[in-house]
Amino acid sequence: IGKYYDAEGKPTQDLLEVERRILEERAAEQERRKLPDCNVKFKPEAGAEVWCSTNSGGVARDWAGVPRMIYATAGNRKCVCVQEEVSKSGGTAYIKYKRCEQDPERGEVCHQKKAKISAQD
Repeated sequence: IGKYYDAEGKPTQDLLEVERRILEERAAEQERRKLPDCNVKFKPEAGAEVWCSTNSGGVARDWAGVPRMIYATAGNRKCVCVQEEVSKSGGTAYIKYKRCEQDPERGEVCHQKKAKISAQD
């Protein structure tokens, strides 16, 4: 008898909700490891730039990847780091930014003059 189990020892709705949230968070963590966020640097006079490193998004890995835009939940867009070979075979799932260049230290770096990063700029 309590918050998580009823008098018969069966799970309550509260326990089921906690378990659902745990599963959602585990799935989100797996997604973050597969598609970590890009590094972003913004200066009002220069705009934004995005790039990937072996630790971008706070996810340590042995590949840096390339910055690509994806549509996240509710139609929101975000920049993620994608392994280069996946990016090339990903069809329209990964949108390449315009105005990108190769940097000897950071790999592919994409620039935008607006505060909001988009694939159209």
